[in-house]
Amino acid sequence: MISQWFSGIYRLITGEFRGILSFHWRSPGCPPLKESLAVGGIFFAALLFYLMIGFHLSQGRYYEYYNLAFDMDTQRIFSMLTGPVSDKFGFKHPFIVIARPMGQMFMLTGIGAKQAALSVMAAVGAATAVLVWLFLRTVGNSRLISAVLTVMFSVSGTQIYTAIIPETYGFALFSIALVWLLAARQLYSRPVAPLLRYGAALAATGVTVTNVNQVFFAEVTNALRRHRPGEALKRLIAFGAVFATLCLIVSVFIWSREIAEFIGDPATALKQIWWQQTKGPATGIIPVLQTYLGYSFVSPEWSIVSLPEGTGMIDFRDWRFSSTGQIAIILWLIFLGAGVLGSFINPGSRPLAIGLILALLFNLLFHLKYQYRGSLFLYAAHMHFLVFALGSGLGVWSGPWSRLKKAFIAAAFVVTAVIASNNYPIAQKFVKYFDDISKVTPCPAPCI
Repeated sequence: MISQWFSGIYRLITGEFRGILSFHWRSPGCPPLKESLAVGGIFFAALLFYLMIGFHLSQGRYYEYYNLAFDMDTQRIFSMLTGPVSDKFGFKHPFIVIARPMGQMFMLTGIGAKQAALSVMAAVGAATAVLVWLFLRTVGNSRLISAVLTVMFSVSGTQIYTAIIPETYGFALFSIALVWLLAARQLYSRPVAPLLRYGAALAATGVTVTNVNQVFFAEVTNALRRHRPGEALKRLIAFGAVFATLCLIVSVFIWSREIAEFIGDPATALKQIWWQQTKGPATGIIPVLQTYLGYSFVSPEWSIVSLPEGTGMIDFRDWRFSSTGQIAIILWLIFLGAGVLGSFINPGSRPLAIGLILALLFNLLFHLKYQYRGSLFLYAAHMHFLVFALGSGLGVWSGPWSRLKKAFIAAAFVVTAVIASNNYPIAQKFVKYFDDISKVTPCPAPCI
């Protein structure tokens, strides 16, 4: 009995590797023309939007510094994408260096290094908007509802700032959206190539290693929905074995010298990993909820945080909104609550909603402990898609009823318009704030 159980796992593992190596995409055919046009239109509209906002920022010296806003290590990613020598980033971001060719490719067009870095982040942000559209369509939303909700996501605070500031968080948001898009496709019996499924898992984990939890929740959601517990456990073990093997292969390719040093002196290597933990006192549950459910979507008036090196760092820490922002945050929280309710009321979307809420709860609890000197907005990208996906749940539920559907579209349009009316001026003010760096920090660049 036990030997049969393990032989079943072995067959699953070998089947997964065959699927990966076959490069086989089980596609039902070419997507409809309308879908292709929508994807292209969303990508280029979002790309233009983020380039338009971020261009002014890329003209100044912001990219040369650490911690001017949100405690982001902007200079480090900027240097990785466009500098002569690449930083591998260490244990927390083990595979992020794979993104370096994107910056080098844009530089080959003749644009400056800062504009190349902006182009990378804007392109990643635009691609994330496309993934959101595909996710919304996969779970059953109409094109019109998907369009309005995709615009809502695209003008949300975290999405805007990760699309104009070079940092790991834009890549993290993209990879997390991809993981959950593929999970949704599997739940709704759509084809997913094994190579793409494992590639998304590697991307999410490789950008930020703690985001392996999102891969875990997505896989558990699918396995328990589609199989009995015993079979689901076997499939999860097989996935874990294949995924661990692929992680090891990529790690050897990128980190061969460091792995050799680890084998030679594991105690020192483990100490270096331990020292990478975040430091400083943690905030309570209320600021965590305010940041990840509120500020992540509706930007408040920023606070100035005095850092030891003399920098006046911008951050979103206080529940302080403009008059437009006050309306926007109220409408957004109502929309979010109704969407979460709709996700659970609809039997078709309930399994995915359970997976999303479990992943969100885990990450909220995780960030009660894992913080860096009160800079919570720094990590908003890790939960942004989860919150949005749950908040969009009323769209599918309202689909069969025309009056309710029209009311939902109107409500979503109003919420989107008010959020954009709040976030866009704040983003415009943000990119101009750093025109005179000497007023922000006396510290010479990069001011680590």
